[in-house]
Amino acid sequence: MGQLVKVKNQTKLVRHNQVCTKIYMVLKGGFVCRFIDEELEIEKTINFFFPNFHPFMTCMDSFFSGKKSQSEIRAISNAEVIEFNKKDIETFIFQDLQLLRVYHA
Repeated sequence: MGQLVKVKNQTKLVRHNQVCTKIYMVLKGGFVCRFIDEELEIEKTINFFFPNFHPFMTCMDSFFSGKKSQSEIRAISNAEVIEFNKKDIETFIFQDLQLLRVYHA
């Protein structure tokens, strides 16, 4: 279901104004989630992700709504993640009521 991905420093896993369809689990390295408002020319860090601190990451505003993200997720070091596709997750969770409840919570 998940795929191991090696990520180089400064790589964007999710780009601003892109629909996010993946969830990542950080195995090595670190990432930052940055909110971007192009009109006001504001970029600010809103979260960090490390193996032992918030290891699961996605752009929530986009992943659940299907709309373009106002954020980006960028590597701040060389890293490794397991990448999960939304379609695979949804197929899996609809087979288990408890997982479905956790997903929607």
